[in-house]
Amino acid sequence: MMNRSNEAARIIAREMHVNTTELNQRKKFLEFGDIDVALLENLHRRISGKKQGFDEGFYSFLQSFGKLKSLLEDPETLDRLKRAHEFYFSQLTEGNYDWEYALNRLQVGIVHSRIGLEPKWYVGAFRKYLSCMQQVIWDLSEGERKSFTSTFDALLKIVVFDIGLSIDTYIHADQQEIIRLKERAEENAVNARAAEMRYSELVQGLNAIVWETEGTNRCFTFVSKRAETLLGYPIKDWLEKPDFLESILHPDGREEALFNWARLGMPEKEPQEFRVVARNGQELWLQVTAVAATVSQNHQTLIRGLMMDITELRHTKAQILLREHAIESSINGVFIVDVAQEDYPIIYTNPAFERITGLCRMDVLGQPCFCKQSGRRRDLYLENIHQAIQAGQKGYAMTSRTEAGGEQIWIELFLSPVENRQGKTTHYVGIINDITEHKIAEEQLMYQASHDALTGLVNRSMFQDRLNQMLAHAKRDGSLVAVLFLDLDRFKQINDSLGHSAGDLVLENVAVKLKQCLRGSDTISRFGGDEFVVAIKSLLVPEDAAEVAQKILTRLSLPVVVKNQEIPLSGSIGISLYPRDGIDGTTLLKNADAAMYRAKESGRGIFRFYSSEMNAGTLQHLSMENDLRHALDREELLLNYQPQIDLKSSSVVGAEALVRWKHPTRGILSPAEFIPLAEETGLIAPLGEWVMREACRQMKAWQLKGFPLLTIAVNLSSRQFKQQDIVMLVQKILVETGLDADRLELEITESAVMRDAHEAITTLERLRNMGVKLAIDDFGTGYSSLNYLKRFPLNQLKVDQSFICGIPADIENASITTTIITLAHGLGLKVVAEGVENAAQAQFLNQNHCDTVQGYYFSRPLDAASFESYLITTSTWLRMPC
Repeated sequence: MMNRSNEAARIIAREMHVNTTELNQRKKFLEFGDIDVALLENLHRRISGKKQGFDEGFYSFLQSFGKLKSLLEDPETLDRLKRAHEFYFSQLTEGNYDWEYALNRLQVGIVHSRIGLEPKWYVGAFRKYLSCMQQVIWDLSEGERKSFTSTFDALLKIVVFDIGLSIDTYIHADQQEIIRLKERAEENAVNARAAEMRYSELVQGLNAIVWETEGTNRCFTFVSKRAETLLGYPIKDWLEKPDFLESILHPDGREEALFNWARLGMPEKEPQEFRVVARNGQELWLQVTAVAATVSQNHQTLIRGLMMDITELRHTKAQILLREHAIESSINGVFIVDVAQEDYPIIYTNPAFERITGLCRMDVLGQPCFCKQSGRRRDLYLENIHQAIQAGQKGYAMTSRTEAGGEQIWIELFLSPVENRQGKTTHYVGIINDITEHKIAEEQLMYQASHDALTGLVNRSMFQDRLNQMLAHAKRDGSLVAVLFLDLDRFKQINDSLGHSAGDLVLENVAVKLKQCLRGSDTISRFGGDEFVVAIKSLLVPEDAAEVAQKILTRLSLPVVVKNQEIPLSGSIGISLYPRDGIDGTTLLKNADAAMYRAKESGRGIFRFYSSEMNAGTLQHLSMENDLRHALDREELLLNYQPQIDLKSSSVVGAEALVRWKHPTRGILSPAEFIPLAEETGLIAPLGEWVMREACRQMKAWQLKGFPLLTIAVNLSSRQFKQQDIVMLVQKILVETGLDADRLELEITESAVMRDAHEAITTLERLRNMGVKLAIDDFGTGYSSLNYLKRFPLNQLKVDQSFICGIPADIENASITTTIITLAHGLGLKVVAEGVENAAQAQFLNQNHCDTVQGYYFSRPLDAASFESYLITTSTWLRMPC
């Protein structure tokens, strides 16, 4: 049977003039060469053992057509067809395309002709095969466009080669049939029409436009019906309009398209792609293949070919190209790893990969992926990437590299598996980012979160962590840890007099001095303000801590030059020791703080070790502060009033309001016992406001009772005076109490007004414009500038009692007092002397023209009721009627 088929094929070949030369010519025309053979052989090897035919859905599809179903009536016939398909399409890629191959294809055509299988089904099967193989080749090309295009093009060429043989077989068979029909015209007429119909169905059934022109002109002599269904133009337009082709070409590139059309059919001319516009306006891309044929009867040259719709294929290619361009242009490094090979070689990198990693692209391609390296070369940063690969999962890692200049580059790596349709991992795609700037910013944030911005020393939180580490180490080796709490002495004066910028420079200088006194293993922290804490580890005896503390104090005593001014410094240090004074950081810090306060109380500029007695004092201090915070709410504060006497008239002209605290357990407390605490804790502001309001209220009450117009003197603390709303506060209190402004005198210390003289002048002038009287309290104890003193809008000076004490016997104090009186009068100011305790002092002050006095010689401070009695019993004037 095979011999008969083979012989029939050879006969047809001779009749068709199909020989080795003709076959080579056809291959040459299709540009089918050794490279294509090699590509198909490689494809054959790679798909060896895999199914070559079609899935069951295809055969079910075939049986849905009546003509085909009649040919596949039984399962055995269908099974033979499946095996034939497998064998036939397997031969397409085997790489052997000699004379025997052509005979085999002719035999297939003969068989199809015998069984009545029309060409449209045969060509349709080819179409299905190419569609399936397109995806197979794409998967095997692993995203390499050039590999895919070249392999698929080779397959397309051999398919067209087969189709050409098949069509020629059908044509030859029909021609032979026509000849026989002509010889037996009447008896074979029916068979001739059937052959013609089969030929027509073959052409019309192709999923491509079959066309024919005479020579290279653009006049079509034949166009299959697919042209009408694909583009919408009637066949008549194709055949009758000479410029039809030109009219349907897209305007963009029309001239080039016409040039390429004129070359169709030339030997070795590859398929051309033309953009056309369908009747409905849709733009389509057609791939046109053509061959030149000579009609033997008249030796006329015809160009015949196929037009296939490749619009979707071009769209797919465009998307692939766009993705490739996007990857190439990405600022992120991208690389692809081949899982099929043992060392996971890198098969692709984009330009950003080279920039970020510093690795040359050509040096990396084909080399084992660094993500797969093991043994001593394995990067510990990439350990979770190794584990992800083992599990076939996504992975993330962060690593670094060092450039030639020593700069460290931080890299973030994401790795993700790529699976085929069967769910098998075939590749890994890696994305790398340069996160150096992010890492630097993160480190800066961490540094800022753990260090003091001004001095660069560790902050409180970081200090606690390091101290805990020291304590854990000391617990293991039995050593000592010392905590030194340093507070600068009188630092507030530096800030107030020279400004905060100068204060900052001093703090920076202190930080430098501390570093010079300590080891690198010790920890220094700025706790805030002018407080510094030092932790020293691995000490053997307490004396070691004392030696360090004295070294710090000695270095600290060296003056600092700020703004061309030499500033003397000193500090007080408290020391606590682990484990003697505490076994945890919180306790050690608290006890070192208590020891520091003891050092300040002992004279400043020294250090003190913590003792248990200090803790009791600290607790008492905290208890006192807590009681003071509630004193106002509990109405425990009260005012006493010390009379002020006019020396000339011997009459009471005013009173100084002095606050007392009626403590629930300690009794009446003098200002000296709680005012410093109020200043320290900031409670002086609400306390001072209460004193001013209560004093003004009481003075107004005395006025309403008919007492003479006296002046009430109220002390302002430096903190109150610096409040920006002090003027508004005074005005508010005067309005609330109804007291006239000239009945209120505010006493302000020299130091308060001299800290910022320019601002003080402004505030004093606003108060003076309201009518409030102003006095400088404790005059002579500060460092007043006469230049500023004459500019202050004052009413009087108050001589401090330290100068009154001892006069007139104390010649120096007497001289100072008379000088102050003379100076004040020269500036147009009155003088008040406080602390007058005997007649000699009163007589001396009277002789030297002092205006007003107060003191125990005249009266102690009195409560409100006692002060009223004092006014009545000592007054030389008659009480005014109500």
